Amino acid sequence: MSRLLLNTEDECQPMKWNQKAGRGQGPIAVAVGEAAHDPIGAAATNPGALIPPPTNTLPVTKSVTSGAADEVTERHREQVLQVLRVVLQVLQVLRVVLQVLQVLRVVLQVLRVVLRVLQVLRMVLQVLRVLQVLRMVLRVLWVGDSIVLFPEALRKEEEAEEEEEEEEEEEEEEEEEEEEEGEEEEEEERRRRRT
Repeated sequence: MSRLLLNTEDECQPMKWNQKAGRGQGPIAVAVGEAAHDPIGAAATNPGALIPPPTNTLPVTKSVTSGAADEVTERHREQVLQVLRVVLQVLQVLRVVLQVLQVLRVVLQVLRVVLRVLQVLRMVLQVLRVLQVLRMVLRVLWVGDSIVLFPEALRKEEEAEEEEEEEEEEEEEEEEEEEEEGEEEEEEERRRRRT
């Protein structure tokens, strides 16, 4: 008490003891040092000097909480890994589907080309039909014009056709006669051989 109250004349300045008793330390350290010599007086002047230091309980709680946190993080990691695996499987399935769609796209392109070729062939057939119709019409017109305008030419053509037919018939008759003569000669030779 005597050290803390060195200046009794000015009671409003109790901190002057810090310069003598504390030697540059803080007021709490000085109070703790005074409490070692005079605990009652130190408690009277500084009630916080006799507060015991805190017990070492935080590390235990930290270890418990850290273990629980590790378990939670591991669970979260496992869940995240499972989700990622599912996502990867879905992506693989989508990749296969995309490949199938690409193949179908190629098949559709080939079918389009085939359809175009068939359309072109259809147009060609239509053109051929039109040409056949035109040919028939031209024949009819040519025959009609020739009958009306050129009867002599038609007669000559008919006569030429008749002559050709007669010549063909004569040639056929000659061939038949030659065959008959050959057969007769063969029969005569056979008779001679028999005799």
